[in-house]
Amino acid sequence: MMRGNRPWQLGLVLLSLSACSERAAPLGPEPEAPSARVPAVRCTADPRRAALACVPTSPTSGSGARFSVIGGQNVNVKLTSTNVSYNGTTGVLSADLTVQNLLGRAMGGDAPIRVFFHVQPVVTSGSGEVTVHNPDGHDVFTASAQPYFAYSETLQPGETSAPKRWEWAAPETVGQFVFTLFVDTPLADASPSAGLAFRSIAAHGQNVCGVALGGQGWCWGHTAYGQIGAGDSLFARGVTYRPIRVNDSPWDVISVGDYGACGLKGGAAWCWGSDLDGGLGTGSVSSGCGGTNDGINAGCSPVPVKVTGEFSLSQLHGGPEVSFTQIAAGGNISRDFGSDFSRFTCGVDAAGKAYCWGSNGMGTLGNGRQYPLANPAPQRVAGARIYRFVTAGYRHACALDDQGQAFCWGKGISGELGHPPTHGDISVAPTAVQGGHSFTQIAAGAAHTCGVKSTGEVWCWGSNGHGALGTDDPVGECGGYLCSIDPVRVESGLQFTQVTAGQLHTCALATDGTIWCWGRESRLGRGPDVSGATACASNSMVKCAYTPVQAQSSERFVQVAAARASTCAIGRTSRKVFCWGTDAVPLAQGLGQPVYVPTRIVEPAS
Repeated sequence: MMRGNRPWQLGLVLLSLSACSERAAPLGPEPEAPSARVPAVRCTADPRRAALACVPTSPTSGSGARFSVIGGQNVNVKLTSTNVSYNGTTGVLSADLTVQNLLGRAMGGDAPIRVFFHVQPVVTSGSGEVTVHNPDGHDVFTASAQPYFAYSETLQPGETSAPKRWEWAAPETVGQFVFTLFVDTPLADASPSAGLAFRSIAAHGQNVCGVALGGQGWCWGHTAYGQIGAGDSLFARGVTYRPIRVNDSPWDVISVGDYGACGLKGGAAWCWGSDLDGGLGTGSVSSGCGGTNDGINAGCSPVPVKVTGEFSLSQLHGGPEVSFTQIAAGGNISRDFGSDFSRFTCGVDAAGKAYCWGSNGMGTLGNGRQYPLANPAPQRVAGARIYRFVTAGYRHACALDDQGQAFCWGKGISGELGHPPTHGDISVAPTAVQGGHSFTQIAAGAAHTCGVKSTGEVWCWGSNGHGALGTDDPVGECGGYLCSIDPVRVESGLQFTQVTAGQLHTCALATDGTIWCWGRESRLGRGPDVSGATACASNSMVKCAYTPVQAQSSERFVQVAAARASTCAIGRTSRKVFCWGTDAVPLAQGLGQPVYVPTRIVEPAS
């Protein structure tokens, strides 16, 4: 049953607005963010090149929110443009745009789906004024007299609207302009309504966290460092197989690192769990922890603490207070790589600047230095590039600039940086991944990295000893182990929207909602025996699949997240979490044994 005349706000998690092979120029300054706590998308356009490009942003803080949905790419709504053109005589940029519903419930119906402009477009290069030329109307959404385009259709889950022609009046003197979009639509009641329904999920090491549709944070897995974020009463438990509510909801998004996690609320970053090397970002390194430290001398916080650093983030930024739009936690404390212990987190702010804090012994902060080891205050990532996405692995990090080019830093003994390390076996500052590739999303794992292109192809680089690169073609060697410094294309005819990287495996979400994995056999979601799997190059006692195999499930999914040896995903319609793998801790099954196919987690008792 539709909720009559009640508009709800949706986040455009990805707009595919690729009009031609040319890439849009860097984003310039954009209008002041609205006060309503709603997800938005900022876009840039170059009329003379007939180019459009957009990136997702996290919700801004403030009152007035009625509903907020965020998640990974292509999770909630997808706008796609075709037939982009510019008429220099009339000074009009035009494009046909469709809306696709990726939620698990119907959109539209009682009222049209309306795509709002926050304000009129703002010119960032050249001169002149740009206006929305043919809006369907103007209304109050986050400001007054905002232009919008209306789609008077009911879109069931997965359905795409008829195209609508959008036009901007832009004289030839305009070089580039930017604009911010919101979507306003009635939604059918969620189905099913019982139990937890998630909008996003994250995993790393032996922990998983998710954000429910209502903004509540939930985590499960190991508890020794307070990484559940629910207070010190969980220290003695050691592990929890069911989701536990994180303190201080609501959350916009949560990212999981090793033995810790960080989240965003209204642009502010909060962290909990281990404080190894200042990984909490509070400005000082704490000591003492109520849990078991596995012989590692590190403090911790069992509840979220605000990332502030030695001085205010406004001083770091040199202007208004930093507002993060994306965050990625990483590190390795659980001895997956011997003594290479680390906990670090990176974030991107609204201006496209990247910051990292925590351990830097392997150059994981990307600030141009390897020491000091402990950095409890956010450090600006070296260089003046504008970034739109960052990912944190176990010993390295990577980011995408506003052109989609990948840059990586940290430890790179297995080719995971995509370039030869610049300082011994590490790179202390962002260095371009070889090959000149452009990606829409990127994921850093333990010793490999993968990215999704706008064509839907996945390319990977780094260690291939267990098939994590998705190819059985010959690759090079790093220290006697199979690897490729250059990105290699995953052998598949499928189109993917998202990729996630674990320790020895990789999974990707296809456009039809199926999940495909490759790497160590027991982690692929296909069962304990995978057809076509062969002896792993790095360990002949176990089997690996060097090309993608489909996870065995009738469910269709909207997001996938890989932990060390397990993987979890959110169902497209149900919004429930399903997990599989050989590490029993993140599976939330309470079974204490592997689960080889996607299986719904055990939810907390109501």
